[in-house]
Amino acid sequence: MAALVEPLSDAGSVLVGPIVAVDGVTLLAAANIANADIKISKNNAAFAARAGETPPVALKSEDGFYIVDLGIDDLPAIGHIVVKVAVAGHLIALKKYATAYNP
Repeated sequence: MAALVEPLSDAGSVLVGPIVAVDGVTLLAAANIANADIKISKNNAAFAARAGETPPVALKSEDGFYIVDLGIDDLPAIGHIVVKVAVAGHLIALKKYATAYNP
């Protein structure tokens, strides 16, 4: 089954999650997600840190979902990104977005 890829056309916020504990059930209720916990892969390249570190790093949305801010330097002009959030004691959360913008 193909994964749904959400389109991005400019810098902004993306929703990542759910972030679940290693028990596979418990949602991350209130996290202190560090910038080092968030990585981005541009067009299947190796994961790397986000370009920006504007606080807050990630805001809780609800039920294990978090809002992550991305800057324009985090996006390739055409292609896709994968946002990875890896918090200690929790399963890795991945979300893929298509990108197309005019730099």
